[in-house]
Amino acid sequence: MFAALPPDLNTFVLVFVEAAAFGLLGIVLLALGFKVFEKITPKLDVEGELAKGNVAVGMMVAAVLLGLSVIVAVCVG
Repeated sequence: MFAALPPDLNTFVLVFVEAAAFGLLGIVLLALGFKVFEKITPKLDVEGELAKGNVAVGMMVAAVLLGLSVIVAVCVG
């Protein structure tokens, strides 16, 4: 693929591309998980409550995103 590059640089480029791809996959999965969370809580307007400054909803969203991040990290890694 990168035949003209030295072996060390070739490995670095491949690892960098893999890390970028898995990072992008993780972000997509995290966004998808948040959308699922919004679908299973239809009575809660997350964006509206956050706009009003509801700290409890902000903490709940942070906890959900942190939990999803751990799950995505285990699945992707």
